[in-house]
Amino acid sequence: MSESKGKKISLRELIKAQVSDPNLLLRFIQKYGDVLTFWAGSIKGFVFTNPAHIRHIFSHQPPYVRSPQQINISRNVTGNYGLLNFVDFNEWKKERELLEPFFDKSHLAEYAKIMVKIFTEHYTNLQTYIEHNKPVNVVHFFAEIAMLNIIDTLFGGARIDITATDKLIRKLYYLAFPTRWYTYVKLFGLIPMPLYFRYKKNRAQLIETCNDIIRQSLSENVKRDNFIKKLAREYGHSTLAQLTAKNLERINSEVSVFLIAGYETAASLLVNICMFLSLYPSVADKIEAEVKTMIGSKDPTYEDLNKLPYLRAVINETLRLWPPLSGILRSAPTDDEIDGYTVKKGNVACIPTYTNQRNEKYWYNPEAFDPNRFLSPLTEDQATLYTPFGKGPQSCIGRQFAIMEATIAIAMLVQRYRLTLTAGISLQREKGSLNRLNDQVTMKVHPV
Repeated sequence: MSESKGKKISLRELIKAQVSDPNLLLRFIQKYGDVLTFWAGSIKGFVFTNPAHIRHIFSHQPPYVRSPQQINISRNVTGNYGLLNFVDFNEWKKERELLEPFFDKSHLAEYAKIMVKIFTEHYTNLQTYIEHNKPVNVVHFFAEIAMLNIIDTLFGGARIDITATDKLIRKLYYLAFPTRWYTYVKLFGLIPMPLYFRYKKNRAQLIETCNDIIRQSLSENVKRDNFIKKLAREYGHSTLAQLTAKNLERINSEVSVFLIAGYETAASLLVNICMFLSLYPSVADKIEAEVKTMIGSKDPTYEDLNKLPYLRAVINETLRLWPPLSGILRSAPTDDEIDGYTVKKGNVACIPTYTNQRNEKYWYNPEAFDPNRFLSPLTEDQATLYTPFGKGPQSCIGRQFAIMEATIAIAMLVQRYRLTLTAGISLQREKGSLNRLNDQVTMKVHPV
């Protein structure tokens, strides 16, 4: 194999590019080329932005897998198990195959009915904001809806304190994910002790919340099957009392993964779409016309989703500009060579989704919000770089769930209201979270 090459950047520069200045990495690539290298302690990493290189990574056998570094970050919040936290690829594959049936067409069609009911109830409540001429905090509004959608579809309708759980998860993001302001000290094991104890307390609260969800989901009062019941049966149990401590921990981790990943990404996507519809009223007009023509005033069904290509294009363009995650990390399973770059077993391949989806080399006018680019097939290179839900064998299992939820949400919204950003509102992104607007974003509600 040839010697490794590629412009070297420091870990500090890479963290800054992800946390405080996401366009910094794009400038590095424009200046130094489409492969960058960095060191994270003793681990060598590569940043790949060339579509051919990325196709190699996603098609390689044995597959590039989630990196131990990425898994350790996730485990800080969701525990030692769960679909995001398996180090062994075969164990992950077994778990994935166990859960995939809950995201097939028949289940999604049933979930669509549940989502429609939840959106109907919450959109009706928006009438109060019209009557009192008050703006709605869309970040909190859609966070509550998204969490209910996860709980009522996957967890059998368990009931928890949604507002408290949302706040708890936000705290855990700051205290456990090394993409926040104290990252630099945590990396060297010097995290301030008060923060550590606060993290332990909040982590314990999340475990307790998820155990409550498990208890309710396994209750005889919940007749509908759900994946918590399926996991319990897989371990040979049917009630919470029968579960061993280890199996309870396994299910708790899985609930944490789907609760956090499912609601957070969906809520952020919906807020981002509403932001763009306010900034581009002509796009909102087109969606409203499409919905009126294709489904009228009736509630959308799962079968209606393919009737709304322009709305789907708006969702895709929103995900291009503001993907749920800033990048994908994969670990090389064996020594490899990518176009002359030597990648040793255990080296990390970083695929910067945010950067790749805004690279002017592959996207025309990349900073512009233009849903029309998704009304015709993407080029092969664009399709490779478009990875809001990942790609390859470890892509997001809930991709279709999230797209369906966003389609139903916006279709039902434009049937009823227009949301416009409150004058003077700040559209700042939370540091370290490329997809999340600050939680003070409010919008005015207008009837249609």
